[in-house]
Amino acid sequence: DHRRPSSGRAWWPASWLGRLSCMLRAMLVLFGMLMAAVEPVLGEAQAVPPVAAAAPAGQWRGKVTAEAGVEYDTNINRAQSTSAATEPGDETPRSSPLLRALGSGEVAYFGARQRLRLRLAAGGKVFFLPTAQDQNIGVVQLGYEHGAQLSSVRLLGVVDYYDALQAPATLAASRDFRSLAAGGRLAGSRPLGLAHSLDGALDVGGLFFVYKPDPSLTFIGPTLSSRVGVRLHAGDPDLGHDFDLGLSARGDYRGYLFGRTDVFVQVGGSASWQGPLLVQLGYTAQLNLSNLATESYQRHLVLAKLAFRLPGELYVTLKGQLNLLQGAPRLFVPVGNIDDDNRSLAMLDIERPLPRGFAVSARYTGYFGLPLDGAMGVQYQRHTIYLGMSYALRLPRRS
Repeated sequence: DHRRPSSGRAWWPASWLGRLSCMLRAMLVLFGMLMAAVEPVLGEAQAVPPVAAAAPAGQWRGKVTAEAGVEYDTNINRAQSTSAATEPGDETPRSSPLLRALGSGEVAYFGARQRLRLRLAAGGKVFFLPTAQDQNIGVVQLGYEHGAQLSSVRLLGVVDYYDALQAPATLAASRDFRSLAAGGRLAGSRPLGLAHSLDGALDVGGLFFVYKPDPSLTFIGPTLSSRVGVRLHAGDPDLGHDFDLGLSARGDYRGYLFGRTDVFVQVGGSASWQGPLLVQLGYTAQLNLSNLATESYQRHLVLAKLAFRLPGELYVTLKGQLNLLQGAPRLFVPVGNIDDDNRSLAMLDIERPLPRGFAVSARYTGYFGLPLDGAMGVQYQRHTIYLGMSYALRLPRRS
């Protein structure tokens, strides 16, 4: 079993207390570097005279959304085809109709010197068939940002929490997890001429990921990420075209149980054009280097997206993504949400807005194994068909 403790002695401390101490020291060093870079801006902000009494007051904004619908899933337990189940305990695909729902609320404050945003979401899936009850799952998600506006930049504290709670299931049929990310963010934007803009952000913090079915896949460690984006506008200020270019990078140091340590690196870029159509292309490369050879992998994600409007107020979105993973068979790659299948996918979504903030939508999503997907194999298919209704309410702005 490649998930057992390695025989070699790793330089990463053996105790969790030692690991936590190392990670805290690394985070303090990174935060010190961040503060050193921001110090000139802080000094400039402190030298600015107090805001005059006539300055505009801060504004509160809010939003509430909800969606619910029925779905049919041909592979609820994310299993390979029957011919690929070659080891004891392997699952074979099961299908079932289900009910899925999600509700969220968000409140934000924008002041002359302060920024705050709080978002809470909850939802889940409930399956109809008695043989599918072990796949019932609920989700709770919390996001919080709070910080200050300093001249042309923002310095924020950020917390993101995600918890998936699944009904009791076998190890092969379980996928619930918990993640907690916290840290600081330095963000800013500036105009480029009259119609263009530049924005970017630098995040430094820590990530704690708990894979509930298998504790050996739980990790904790510092993380550093950055992004930069450019928006170019052409034509009429309101009806013209927008060109968006973005670059991103991320690095994690992950400490696992049993002496395993990984270095995770991700870089990516995207380009989009929005006018009568929305066209988006993206590429992401991921590299995971582990002291256990069977846990190292590289992954390439190629994204293409097209969205447009049809007569009758129908909004259509087409999305395709190649997921090319090279690694050992049955490799586990951490996910970000319960719908992340770590496979290549094709999606068609059609939405029709209704009065008073309501909308009805239909969506097909297919997940596939490809011949180039070495770690996952080609004997995998999953198809979902969803029909549901959504509601969105934007609360009036208040000072």
